[in-house]
Amino acid sequence: MTPFEYWDFYDVPHLILLQYRGSNFLLCCSFDDELDDYRDRYEVYKPSDADLVVLRKEGWEPFVSRPLKRVGDIAVRDVKFDNTRRKKLDASCLSSFLVER
Repeated sequence: MTPFEYWDFYDVPHLILLQYRGSNFLLCCSFDDELDDYRDRYEVYKPSDADLVVLRKEGWEPFVSRPLKRVGDIAVRDVKFDNTRRKKLDASCLSSFLVER
């Protein structure tokens, strides 16, 4: 299990930042106004070190408006969390995103 940081939580974390096998990952589960619910997928991004500086200095709201490198999507149901859903996750679900696309 891999530790992570998160911002915003309802059932699951909606913005997750973690490092897996030397790469930074951001998982973003956005609210969908048409559905009036959160999406069932995380958008997966690989933020740069400069992006992380912005996150640490300015917070997540300016951070998510940056042009981040999106590498794909993963279903929320495919992300296995610890029993609190707030501390660790099984990051092996990100293995396919380690290869540059």
